[in-house]
Amino acid sequence: MTKSTLGLLFLALSIGACGKKDEGGKEPAGKASEKKTEEAAKEVAPKLNETLVDHVKKLVDNCTVSVEQAQAYSCKNDVSQKLRDYVLKEKPSDFYSTLVQLVLGDDEKQSAVAITVIDEYSSYLGPEELKKQAGSRFTVDKMLEAFKKQKGNRATRLAQDTTHLATIAGRADELYAIVDKHEKNARNKAYSYFMTYGRSKALPKLKEVAKDKDFAASALQAPRNMFKATDDEKAGYCPWAEGYLGDEDASVATSAGYTVVNCKGKYIESLIAEAQKRVEAGKFKNPFAMVMREPCFEFMSGVSGKAGEPEQCEKVYAFLEKTANDKRVDDETRGMSLWNIYYQRRNQKTLDLMRKYENSPVKAIAERAKDAIKSLTTTYKLK
Repeated sequence: MTKSTLGLLFLALSIGACGKKDEGGKEPAGKASEKKTEEAAKEVAPKLNETLVDHVKKLVDNCTVSVEQAQAYSCKNDVSQKLRDYVLKEKPSDFYSTLVQLVLGDDEKQSAVAITVIDEYSSYLGPEELKKQAGSRFTVDKMLEAFKKQKGNRATRLAQDTTHLATIAGRADELYAIVDKHEKNARNKAYSYFMTYGRSKALPKLKEVAKDKDFAASALQAPRNMFKATDDEKAGYCPWAEGYLGDEDASVATSAGYTVVNCKGKYIESLIAEAQKRVEAGKFKNPFAMVMREPCFEFMSGVSGKAGEPEQCEKVYAFLEKTANDKRVDDETRGMSLWNIYYQRRNQKTLDLMRKYENSPVKAIAERAKDAIKSLTTTYKLK
């Protein structure tokens, strides 16, 4: 057999062996190398943003820092403002990847301040930059790891950002598994943001979460944290929220109430009907009573619009005045009901109405009427 033939035979045997495990059960060298490269890619830490690290150090040196609560307060030398200006202007692309490394680092104060910065300053990045940073496997891996490891307020302060990054990255299932094992406050914070970027994909999970009264209010809040919900999305969550309006737990019913206001249309009618039921049952009080100032409130007159239609708003105003005169309702809520007409409708008609009640024998009603009159005649220049 020639050297050439032997060489070909050896090459063939070598190629065949590459596709099999060796006798010890190990992966062939090629595949093992690929796996190591993949794992290394996950673990290699990006370079720290030294400017951002320097801002963190200045907060450590110039603020009172609570390691347990992850808070930095009573700061000197404008260090907070300087950091805000930096993040707002530069929108550092390595904001999360730098800070999460500090969170997981050995310096306790830097770790606490890094959590503070993530929680308090990330909003200055804006949605588009947030989405870009969620594209980093390292960033999302480490944020999930950091969130999982934290306890108490430290976990709660990381909940929103971790939720945003993980849902944008399509890693909701991993997020859910971590959130469900956390303490109550961190869970509630995270649940309330499941739909911000998770949208309707998160709704089945939230329906499950809402079955536990400890988390129902936060689950029902989640739709309100969405950007510009579509009609299809509302068709999914509005009937669900409506079903909790009559819940005996006031915090749950209240959260449902605020959500159905955003649903508009027939859901405003359902809210009014539930409010009337509660008055008749002697159960109309805060916090649910405060929801009734929302259907016809307009954040910017002539710009933001009202949830309720004109005829629905008239129903709301009539309900609130009637409630102010109903002795089944406590005095403070009666006064607040009158005030909530002013809160939603600041015009001559309201001024005339308030003057009917400024001498009410019910102190809470008279005080609210006088406050409304003062505002309408001074700020709004009505007579």
